[in-house]
Amino acid sequence: MSRFQEGDLIGQYRVIRRVGAGGMATVYLAKHDRLDRDVAVKVIHDTFERDSIFLSRFEREAQIVAGLDHPNIVPIYDYSDMDGQPYIVMKYVPGNSFRALLDESPVLPMEDILRLLTPIASALTYAHARGILHRDVKPSNIIIDDVGTPYLADFGLARITASGESTMSQDAILGTPQYISPEQAKGVKNLDGRADVYSLGIILYQVIVGDVPFSADTPYATIHDHIYTQLPPPSEINPDVPAVVEAVLEKALAKNPADRYSTATELMVALKLASEQAAFRVSSMQNARQADESLALYRDKRLAEASTPVLKNTTATLSPITPPISFSPEGISHPSLTDSKHHRRVMRYRHGWLWRTMGALAFLICLGIFTSTGAAIDAEQMRAIRRMELKGLEQRRQDVIESLPEQTVLQARRAINNNPNSPVAYLSAANTLWQRGMPDLAEDPLAIGLRRTDQPAEYLIIASELAEANHFTDVSVQLQLEALSNAVSAEQPYIREIVGESLYRLTHNPDLAPQLQAVLNDAVQQESPMAFLFLVNTQLTLGDFGAVEAAYNSRSTAIDDLYLAEAQLLEARYNLLTDDTDAAQDILEDLLEDAATPVWVWEAATDLLNLSTDASPTGE
Repeated sequence: MSRFQEGDLIGQYRVIRRVGAGGMATVYLAKHDRLDRDVAVKVIHDTFERDSIFLSRFEREAQIVAGLDHPNIVPIYDYSDMDGQPYIVMKYVPGNSFRALLDESPVLPMEDILRLLTPIASALTYAHARGILHRDVKPSNIIIDDVGTPYLADFGLARITASGESTMSQDAILGTPQYISPEQAKGVKNLDGRADVYSLGIILYQVIVGDVPFSADTPYATIHDHIYTQLPPPSEINPDVPAVVEAVLEKALAKNPADRYSTATELMVALKLASEQAAFRVSSMQNARQADESLALYRDKRLAEASTPVLKNTTATLSPITPPISFSPEGISHPSLTDSKHHRRVMRYRHGWLWRTMGALAFLICLGIFTSTGAAIDAEQMRAIRRMELKGLEQRRQDVIESLPEQTVLQARRAINNNPNSPVAYLSAANTLWQRGMPDLAEDPLAIGLRRTDQPAEYLIIASELAEANHFTDVSVQLQLEALSNAVSAEQPYIREIVGESLYRLTHNPDLAPQLQAVLNDAVQQESPMAFLFLVNTQLTLGDFGAVEAAYNSRSTAIDDLYLAEAQLLEARYNLLTDDTDAAQDILEDLLEDAATPVWVWEAATDLLNLSTDASPTGE
């Protein structure tokens, strides 16, 4: 840490006093004696002195950020080092932070919100157009000077850290938990300006509703909520929020960057128009102060819903949540298999024919951004969170399976007549028919039960486990793929984990691989990326490398980036089977370092890497 005292010189700048510190740097108010100008000097902590790669990148990026010229961005005047310890010199802005303003009042009048944050949005849009991201937009990085002009501070410092390639930047997230975008939380490397738009959206939610939407007991849980948890509806937390304003906040805070406003300025224009349309001026102070309590109640409600049995016995006739599946001798089909936007992106390739590795989407070290908690989340911690969640989901499924009674076909029919709207009754009937070797007859009750449940993805996963337990593996695979296509965005990561692990296990079995090829091939024809990947895995299991290449050359299925980890794992397996051990190990090591890698892929990659090491002549 820096240890400069009043009167010390930092280059040409004489320290007046220390004004703040974080995990990356300490900030001093200083004076340039010759120019008689006050400046802010940010001295990078001596932790980084030993990291030559970081220092070279820091200087390069400081030069880029210094080129920004916008009236609402705190400008950088100078960059240098003192005895190897780098520092940057910025304009000193006397005033208070936006955070200090919010400490006085949890909400602001819309007039003040637009006056203070529209220039900040303009600054973000200006920088984004020049390829520079902030990556840590939050109230404490917005400074309001003595005459009320807002400035965005620390612009590019997060970028400088994030772009470093040093060992110090591995295995953690950069950003502040309450304001971090989902893609940053996942460790995605190639971010764009919509990550900052999301963070600005969080600030708007806070000043309009009364509190940030996600603030759990630990930074890990908060980060998880940004990735997976539905946004608490603003009007449910604060009834003063009009529907049109709520719509603006929901769009700004969409989990998928493609669904957000394209620029920060566009967001603020939409908010201005919505507030004018609804004549919305400010939330009542009482409702704003109750926002924290309302958010807690909302979280408790969501938690209670998540811990209820997977399949609800409804008391009213339900219309289908999704288009009904079609059971036929040819397999299960579903319209959404060809409609999903995830199937329209084209994958890049490696080695001329298989998938190009993305490299490790490593989590970057927090560098003290989590200064309030002193914590950062690394790859293994993220996997631990996922393991706990998956274990909880597995237990819920097992509870449903164990509740199914032993019954005759006649008893199953009576149970449906007594509970015609219960998805469990139809699931139990299908299980009874599978137990008696009647898979064709099981199709109708299974399809009706699917239309009765409001959780189709989990319903289909339970059905697939029952089908496999009754030795109808082909039906089980069909149901798993159908579950994946039925999953909503919040469920998708979990269903992807469950389906991927199961299909990898099943298609590794040489006795099952020939049988599953037909099922998977049918799904490939309906543009299912997961089916294509595991069709390839059956061919790898059977050692039919010619079929692998033929499948690749003839397919029309586009593999979305969502399935890159699975694709990389199969590429590594192919390389091992064709004796390209070095290439396989490179891919597997990348997967193990990537915090976004699904748990089952991480575990399979660990096994393959151990196998490749054991098989190498040196054992290294």
